[in-house]
Amino acid sequence: MKELFVIDLHDYQENYTVCKRPSARGIILTEKNQLALVYSKKEQYYKFPGGGIRPDENIKTALMREVKGRSRIDSHS
Repeated sequence: MKELFVIDLHDYQENYTVCKRPSARGIILTEKNQLALVYSKKEQYYKFPGGGIRPDENIKTALMREVKGRSRIDSHS
């Protein structure tokens, strides 16, 4: 899977610890030509379904698990 871009503002304070958390998100188009989005109550915005990749997973497996867990959509591919 091709990485499209990295979001990083590079405005860290000197005493902050920066960590990298690999994640996968999916763009899902429903049968009614609607985009599936998940609302983050914590961050208060909509985002594509997905989440963190576990150390023992590949990107596709993590994406399928996260999409099913966060959106109740069962992906078959």
